[in-house]
Amino acid sequence: KLSGTPAEIGKENGAPCMFSRDLAVRFGTADCVADHNARGYLGTPLKASDGKVVGVLCALSELPRVFDEEEIRIIELFAHYAGKQFEEHL
Repeated sequence: KLSGTPAEIGKENGAPCMFSRDLAVRFGTADCVADHNARGYLGTPLKASDGKVVGVLCALSELPRVFDEEEIRIIELFAHYAGKQFEEHL
């Protein structure tokens, strides 16, 4: 369930999404935030070869965190490969 989570925004935008702090203020009822005491978030969509978003790959941080451009590129690379694997095994 992505509704009401930070992943929902990344999925809708089709692009990486980052929140560096205060996740609980915006997404406090989301299990992924509450269960992990998350304060920082970086997520990017998993896309099939046709561009359709089939999921979201994310990283959570218990501390406020600004992810740098290299970390964003790395999660995008992982998401690219994960999207391909997801599609191949459907």
